[in-house]
Amino acid sequence: LIENLVTDGDIVGVNAGTTLSDTCEVVRSLPRPHSLVVPLVGGLGPSGARWQANLSTRTLAQRLGCEYLQLNAPAFVSSAGTKQSLLDEAEIRDVLRKGSTCDLAIVGIGELTGQSTLMQTGLIDADAHAELLSRGAVADVGNSFVDADGALVPFSGYDRMIGVKVDELQDARAVVGVAAGAAKAAAIRAALRGGWLTHF
Repeated sequence: LIENLVTDGDIVGVNAGTTLSDTCEVVRSLPRPHSLVVPLVGGLGPSGARWQANLSTRTLAQRLGCEYLQLNAPAFVSSAGTKQSLLDEAEIRDVLRKGSTCDLAIVGIGELTGQSTLMQTGLIDADAHAELLSRGAVADVGNSFVDADGALVPFSGYDRMIGVKVDELQDARAVVGVAAGAAKAAAIRAALRGGWLTHF
């Protein structure tokens, strides 16, 4: 699907996640030299684990034979002030701007359980998890939290997040959701009900 969707000259946005990483690794080598691959979210903790958006961005760019950008910032920072300071940096601001105007976005779909990447990395702590559950959130779709009907739910952590939220991708030609496993059934259903994806 991704091989068929990417046309030369596209800006391709890539989110974080293990299934998404696996997907990028199995894309066949394609000549798309005028394309650009950009991460849609900052780093999820200090680990160089394969779920990092920067790593998947590089992998996909290698498959497409094109340039790529890196987002040199954490996914979540300590305060809204710190976020603003990072957004004042032209390099970071440019990557996020390109991500929000991408032609094709590839995003993960996460469930809000202890097994989710956000919980495992500690970026969503117990208090934040409780806040999200109290607001009815059942899924993380492209750096955004949604309820069972797919509607966005408010979250105080957005003030500290460095990334492109799924509602900022509505001008993209295609938004591909990637997820696997029965445990993600409710999250996948929520993402589809919300109409955030053009492909799954």
